[in-house]
Amino acid sequence: PDQVPVVRWTSRKNEIDPCILTIHEHEHKVHAAAWSPCGGFVAMASADKKIKIFSVQTGVVRHTLIAHTDAVISLAWGLGDVLASGSRDKTVIIWDPETGKVKKVLEGHTDRVLSIAFSPDDRYIISGSRDRSAWLWDLANESKSKQLLVLTEWLFAVAFSPNNTQVALGSRRRVLIMHVFSDDDRMDVTIKVRGGVVGLSFSPEGDILAMGGWDAMVSLIDPVTGDIFSRLEHDFMVASLSWSPDSQFIVTGSFDNHAYVWHVDSSEMRQQLTGHTGPVLGVQYSRDGTMIATGSGDATCKIWQPKSEEKQEDFCLIKSKPKFSVQLQYLSVCGRHAGIAHSSGTGTFYDLDTGAQLGSVRHPDEETSKEE
Repeated sequence: PDQVPVVRWTSRKNEIDPCILTIHEHEHKVHAAAWSPCGGFVAMASADKKIKIFSVQTGVVRHTLIAHTDAVISLAWGLGDVLASGSRDKTVIIWDPETGKVKKVLEGHTDRVLSIAFSPDDRYIISGSRDRSAWLWDLANESKSKQLLVLTEWLFAVAFSPNNTQVALGSRRRVLIMHVFSDDDRMDVTIKVRGGVVGLSFSPEGDILAMGGWDAMVSLIDPVTGDIFSRLEHDFMVASLSWSPDSQFIVTGSFDNHAYVWHVDSSEMRQQLTGHTGPVLGVQYSRDGTMIATGSGDATCKIWQPKSEEKQEDFCLIKSKPKFSVQLQYLSVCGRHAGIAHSSGTGTFYDLDTGAQLGSVRHPDEETSKEE
């Protein structure tokens, strides 16, 4: 026969539920989730006015941060192990995540703080508010903190570029990309949008700006020209988004209670993360890209281990054209071993993880006929 048997083996990690941990420690919806630099902890911000930091390995809450007087809406964890939170109480608070203590309280907004982001060097924080303003906070010299601009609509989303020179600001009608450290805070690009912006994030290389909107789309934008070159279409409004560290994937949270993993180059949805019973309001990839944290209106935070693109592969159990007919005769209960029966009267067993031959057997009748 000319046909060579090929087995497609999908690793068990792809077959099991990708959710590896669910934390239900808050009394109300979880607005945001943020990973620690080491990847061992996740902070979650809630409408119950609290922030909780828990161990990803054990699920045990390490600290409960209490200082805000109203719902905590936004959260950011800097590379230098410093945590920032924005609240409905109009303040931005800087925390020491090691001790759970307040380091600074930044006051200037006159309405709830909807979004915050650290600069890559952790020196600055950009914040957007329902008071229609954006502030640039200098953590090394607070006297240099300033109000960047005031618009005619709420500022829902903010993001720092990886090169530490630009910020993106998103409102109901537009996205602004501007240089914040030039003498005149030069405006580089203005992009008109429909329906409003709920999330902004630069790719790790800084060459793409992802924008999530009320129009159930994630638009991929060239930050130099402002051109939209691709869209990731959802069925419901997008609430949050985050890039993988290698820029290959974007995870999005939606008001349909699901999170989605998208392949950027192909614009294909590769995995749906199902388990929340409320809108997925916050999402973030871990720093090594192996896990995703999600926060939801169901008051839980979940940790997911999405499937790898390299988990599935084809390999030939017989490398050359066989002299006898063959048939897949046996698949182990664990799904990791297979037996191939040959018309010659022999059977061969294989490891489906590696394709390695484990052993072979011969039918007793064949042995008897040979002896005769």
